[in-house]
Parts: sequence; C-alpha cells; structure tokens
Amino acid sequence: MQIEISLPEHLLQLIRNYFQVGGKGCLLSSNGHISAKVHWIAGLYPQESVRERYGSAFQEMEKLLESKNGYYFGYFGYDLKNELEDLYPTHPNEADRWDLSFFRAGLTAICDESGCRIITEDPDLYEQLQMLEGKRPSIEKGSMGSLVPQMSTSEYLGKVDQVREHIAAGDVYELNLCQQFTAEANEINPYLLYECLCEVSPNPFSAYYYLESQAILCSSMERFLQKQGQILSSEPIKGTRRRNTENEVLDSQLKAELESDEKERAENIMIVDLVRNDLSRVCETGSVSVPELCRVYSFAQVHQMISRVTGMLKTEHSALDAIRAAFPAGSMTGAPKVKAMELIDRYEISERGIYSGCLGYFSPDQDFDLNVIIRTIIYDPAAGNLSVHVGGAITYDSIPEQEYEECLVKLSGIQNALELYRGKFISASRIS
Repeated sequence: MQIEISLPEHLLQLIRNYFQVGGKGCLLSSNGHISAKVHWIAGLYPQESVRERYGSAFQEMEKLLESKNGYYFGYFGYDLKNELEDLYPTHPNEADRWDLSFFRAGLTAICDESGCRIITEDPDLYEQLQMLEGKRPSIEKGSMGSLVPQMSTSEYLGKVDQVREHIAAGDVYELNLCQQFTAEANEINPYLLYECLCEVSPNPFSAYYYLESQAILCSSMERFLQKQGQILSSEPIKGTRRRNTENEVLDSQLKAELESDEKERAENIMIVDLVRNDLSRVCETGSVSVPELCRVYSFAQVHQMISRVTGMLKTEHSALDAIRAAFPAGSMTGAPKVKAMELIDRYEISERGIYSGCLGYFSPDQDFDLNVIIRTIIYDPAAGNLSVHVGGAITYDSIPEQEYEECLVKLSGIQNALELYRGKFISASRIS
C-alpha cells in the first residue's frame, strides 16, 4: 500500500515523534542540501532483520534481500574487511557490536523530488504512527561528561611518524590513521542528541539508526556508494580546511588554499585511483569515469575536497557484489588498501567497530545509497557512554602536529552538538 502525503512537514514531525519517544528504526536525511534527490527517508517498525559478525555476513545479507520485497535499512561495520580479505582483528570487540545489522521496514516514509509518501503492507502501522501526534519525550535528568582521548597527543604524533616511515619504505602511499574519544553519558535521549548534531552540522548524508542497544548518530558528508539502476557512484573525500565563518574574506581564502593545495590534491587523487580500481572489478570495461575531480565543498565547520567516480555495473553482478568490491571506503583506509588496513590494525589502539563502515538503505529493486560512517557518535545506554572516532590521511609530507589539529577540527562539530544538548536538556528535569 502506498499513501501520498500532501503535508511533508507534518509527516516529518510524526517521524520525529516516533524516534523521540524511543521508536526503533532508521532516518536518513540530506538536511536540505539542494542537490539531493531524496530529501529524507525513514524505516520504522522493524520486521525481519539480520545481525552478523564477520565470516558469513554478506551471505546472510544476500538471503535477507532475497527473502521478501521491501525497504531495508542498516549498516556494514568496518571489520567486515576481515570477511573480504585475509585480515584479522587486532583489537577485541569490547562493545559487543554487530559487524552487520539490517532490518526490513514495516513502514517506509520517503520525501523526494516527486513528493512524500508512506509505503507499508500493514495500514495499522500508519495509524499507530498518526497516534503519536503531539507526543513528546519525558527527559529525566541525564549526565554527560567531556570527550576524553584514548590516545595521548604525543602517542598520536609518534604514530604519524611511524606511518611516514612505512610510506618512505614503500609499504603504502597513504594511510588513514584514526583515534577514539569517549565520554560518560547516562539517561540521555539519543534522537534529541542527533537533532542537536544536525543543527550544528547539517550534512547531506546524516543518519540516525537505533535497532539494538546502541544508537548511531551520524552527520556524514561522504557518500560511500550509490546504485541507481546499473549506475554506481562513489564520492570520496580527502582534503580538509577549518572554516572561518566569522570572516567571509578569510573563509574564502581558506577555501582557495584547499583548492590549490598540491598535497591535498595528491591525497584525493590517490583515493580516486583506488576507487576507480575497486569499481573496475564489477563494472563494464571502459565505463568507470571521474566526472568530478577535487572539487571543494563547504560545510558547517570545514571545507572538504570531494571527487566523484561512476561506473556501469555488469548485469551478472549483484548489488552486494558492488559493495564487496569497494568496501571499506578507500578514503578511510589508504592505498594500497589491504596493506593500509594491516597497518591500521597495528597502529590504532582501539577497534573501529561501526566507524568508517557505511550506513543507508536498499530499495525493493536493490538500488541502494550508503554513506561513510564519519562524524559519528555511537551511544551505548547500557554501558553509559558514547564514543567518537576521528582521523585523517597520512602521507610522507604530513606534519604530525597539523594532522592532530585536523582531528580536532573534525571533532569540533560533535563537541558543539554535545554542548548544545547539555544546554537544552541536561539542566531540565522534564519536557512535557
């Protein structure tokens, strides 16, 4: 059953109410970016699901997609690399998270260029959603500590130098080195925190996902991979500058500096070449192209250098074949990819888990759109904490102190969102 909706803002408010009062599911939003064909899409009232560790996760996902028609929402965690390559985890799965988690939505709400609509096989679910009209969450007095790095500044700087030694030796050309920050967080409302994150960083591939005990609050600006018909598209990011939003002239200068920075362009082009190689494994010969190279886009806290790589998927390959070929995102590994991932396991001191995987949805015809899980908070209510990863691409020309500063730039939007949440909700006993 499909229901056309004439009041999109009313529908979006019902969905916000659903998540605010603890509803399980997923919301993906472009946050008003005009280039997005899908403004937002939500999967509510989860039905069949698959949750797997690496080993046979892609096989189980294939079974789920074939089992029943519908929209599927979920994520592929970073450690699925161990299923695709001869790799082994160095760090324990301390948070006990799944490497893959997807569900079939009982009710899907979509707002795109053609309008807004509800898709469901059970009309009662739409009635249940309408009954949330005017519902607001009760917020208990929560608590939230400050983000604490799990790696000292000096340790991170030393690891950058160690990675540079590998680059000098020819082991890799580039490597994405990440670090984790954690904070205590008790009795907070994850969806309201997600809204604070979108208010501070309204990025085009944001996502809220809450199915198991952990909530994923994502403000990504990077598309991992999209499939529309047989067309694949990936939009790798490499190259960052902090914005100066208080001075338009200086901000324009920073953007121009990034556009002309040879080191940043070289980093981006290396990853573009990696993505081209990945897609060539499953695309028609000669179809892989780069329609956009090293273009700089501006977001709330940063300017980012983004390229776009496209290709025509061979008819004998499935949607999951395309994901297997490109996973994980080259922008989050380095090049060559397998060696880079080996060194990442050696030099990072905590598991990435969900971070730097991808999150999104599959349509009934197995088209899909998946982001890269960056600029993301993972909230674990049972453990009473939240975690954040940030990182950057290391090349031989990298200056360790500047790389650490880039991590802090990428962290700033999340820190601002946490402060906004504290100001709105931690001091209040209840919201009626």
